Amino acid sequence: KNTHGFDWDPCEGGNYLMSTAYLVRWSGPIYEDDDPYRPDESDSSPPGLIPVKHVQDVFFIPARGSPTDNDNIKQAITTYGGVYSSFYYDDSYYNTITYNYFYSGTTSSNHAITLVGWDDNRVIPGAPSPGAFIVKNSWGSNWDEDGYFYISYYDSKIGNSSAVMTSEGLENYDKLAQHDPLGFTSSMGFTGSNVGWAANIFTADSNEMLK
Repeated sequence: KNTHGFDWDPCEGGNYLMSTAYLVRWSGPIYEDDDPYRPDESDSSPPGLIPVKHVQDVFFIPARGSPTDNDNIKQAITTYGGVYSSFYYDDSYYNTITYNYFYSGTTSSNHAITLVGWDDNRVIPGAPSPGAFIVKNSWGSNWDEDGYFYISYYDSKIGNSSAVMTSEGLENYDKLAQHDPLGFTSSMGFTGSNVGWAANIFTADSNEMLK
């Protein structure tokens, strides 16, 4: 939250594009013991922190076309592990007894979580049909079922913005060639018959293998 590099304040929020930029430029991930999370917005991180992994691939999962269009997310969970997603959270839509969540409105997403599994037969009151993702929240193990809950397939916001990342050890690559530490922040394009050309040009310091 302190070193993402964007204009947002430390506790103003974030999203998967900001996380992608932070990770693929090798600013992290960092062990929490080395840089403990504190909610104080004026907090700062220690200098000289070294990431414990290098993120190698980031897969942006297409938004679901319907509440039952879950094969891409399920395949990503099965193949890679936890999947980032976001949804709209409000206490009034959460059942603290059954650990079920269901929201069918149009308010924009305001919370990110990790999808770690699913239960096609899970019945969540209010949802049109059974089915739910198993979610690992970020509010600690004291929050409800050891930090986990269920969100209905029919929730109107879950699965609209999802991603999964893979990582490798630090020994695989010595350098990172890039010109934009913030990655994707906006779009531009051409219409009609216009054509645009662009290139990133780097000068090698020595005879190096590129991958």
